[in-house]
Amino acid sequence: MTRSDEPRSKLAVGMDWATRATSIGLEFVVPSLLGAFLDQKMKTSPIGVLIGALVGFGVGMTHILRIAKEGTGETPRDQTKT
Repeated sequence: MTRSDEPRSKLAVGMDWATRATSIGLEFVVPSLLGAFLDQKMKTSPIGVLIGALVGFGVGMTHILRIAKEGTGETPRDQTKT
């Protein structure tokens, strides 16, 4: 949804959100795929996939929470320490 004071077009805003959604999806999936690749190369069981899934979940959720804070107008904790 766009604000009335948004200087960008609706297409630009939509592309921005599509890019965000794609990057979040990749943040969840890519670490697990890298873990599966390492499991295959190192002949380990599901250790790499599990670690990749945990890392991907953490990174993806952090990104989602950062976007949610942008919507509320609050500043993320990282920026308040400066």
